[in-house]
Amino acid sequence: MSPRNPFLYKTKSDRWQVISGKLLPLPGKMLLQPGINAVELASDGKSADDTQARIIAERKGWRIVPVDCIPQSHKDELGADTYLWTPEGRPDVVLGLYEKAFSGTATTQADTARWVEFLEFLVAEGHADNCPDYVITRMIDDRETSIAGHIDKVDAQPSVAAHVKRKTAEIEVLQAELAKRESAGKRKPAKGKGFRPTKGEA
Repeated sequence: MSPRNPFLYKTKSDRWQVISGKLLPLPGKMLLQPGINAVELASDGKSADDTQARIIAERKGWRIVPVDCIPQSHKDELGADTYLWTPEGRPDVVLGLYEKAFSGTATTQADTARWVEFLEFLVAEGHADNCPDYVITRMIDDRETSIAGHIDKVDAQPSVAAHVKRKTAEIEVLQAELAKRESAGKRKPAKGKGFRPTKGEA
């Protein structure tokens, strides 16, 4: 298992995914390594100062997720109070709490069920903005394009059939989300006012 640097999760309004049949945030990571992405060495000469990195990230639309932002049930079940952890005997390695590590191998395994619960928790606690309608529409378009590019190969390649089936299921989730917003009256066209070009703009 190779050394990994500590990090903080970050969310952005236009980064979403369909996972386990749900529309959920797709977090990024802000590495806490001095010299990378404006992270500096703190005055103690040991720890990282992420002040400037946070400012830059937030200007780009990211929201930094506090390291202790995890469901209480996960704290109770996993005995952790943050979404980072270090395997026993490997203090040089930092992993996400929802990555399982095993002795004798560098391979980790995702704890998908708890990861999904974590992402839902981020939305519920306001650490991720709601997914904009245009992002959902774009995600549908991307998946339809992907399906169209593979549909001719479905009969010949089983793996392609699985891909098409997965993308089709994701489209259904996304369309259901749009339908739910429309029925709740939350999806409305933007309002504005008339515009008349002045001379030189026509």
